[in-house]
Amino acid sequence: MLDPLVFQGFMQQCDDIKVDCQLLDLSSKRWCEIRLDQMHPIISGNKLFKLLPFLSLFQQHDYQQIISLGGRHSNHLHALAYLCNQLNIPFTALVRGYPEQAMTPTLTDLQQWHASIYFLSHWQYSQRDDLVRVKEYCAQHGIDINKALFIAEGGSHFIGQNTVNDDAAVQLLRKIVLHSLSEQQLSLSDFDYVSLPVGSGVFLQQALRALSKPILGILALKNHQQMADKFSVDANAEYEVQLLNNSFNLSFGKVNQSLASYLQEFRYKYSHDLDPIYNAKHFFSVTQWMQQNPAARVLSLNTGGLQGARYLQSKLAILMNS
Repeated sequence: MLDPLVFQGFMQQCDDIKVDCQLLDLSSKRWCEIRLDQMHPIISGNKLFKLLPFLSLFQQHDYQQIISLGGRHSNHLHALAYLCNQLNIPFTALVRGYPEQAMTPTLTDLQQWHASIYFLSHWQYSQRDDLVRVKEYCAQHGIDINKALFIAEGGSHFIGQNTVNDDAAVQLLRKIVLHSLSEQQLSLSDFDYVSLPVGSGVFLQQALRALSKPILGILALKNHQQMADKFSVDANAEYEVQLLNNSFNLSFGKVNQSLASYLQEFRYKYSHDLDPIYNAKHFFSVTQWMQQNPAARVLSLNTGGLQGARYLQSKLAILMNS
């Protein structure tokens, strides 16, 4: 269990978070960006909201360690490893890949934050949603799973564990967004939609509850049917979810010259960077959607993630200069 005073101090730091609201359409204010990427140098964007419920769960029960899964560039593992190091929680990362592969910047950071790293083959990792199999892989690696809190890929919840309550995360998200809007003399009522990139879908669910607006979800992966099933239209649902394939039509983690050019254009126009995996696809797709829906007013959430794209910098530089 976490030291109550340490956890209380951490929650107070969360409560003090402030971010900017950047106008992307200066003439009409019909498109604005909430800079969640400014929340923290490491735990930026949507990461804190997805992890906060698990830290609360860890605090409330007799857990002694956290085990989670992700890829070699995972933003989720990166943020979680940092938090565990800051809060003195033992952390084990199960990583898709092989030990003979070169260390990535993300994994190097995990090592510096005292995470234990174990690799799963691509076939083993394909079983990542099955908690029983994940525990079997831990046993094969000699990992002690006694009193371990398991967190699924991307901050999802494993079925069969204690229930996760994300009320505090939802309330925090609402508070941060409302304060950010107020700094521009705006409110949620000034917008018809909230847009965000979609990976696991965890943050989309939180945003629906926190902001009470229809959602435009831009898919980072080519998993439209899977996400559509997850967010199937409920006749009693108060707010709709529209899932859109990213306009670059790129698979996860892939970039091309068009995307690289858009990153350059966005940086020049708005004076900050977007990550190429999630938010470049997100913002470009919203631009295309708004051209087809000229009356719509959109509030876009920048969910961070630049650290996970460090391995792409040389490739992007070549594409930008070609």
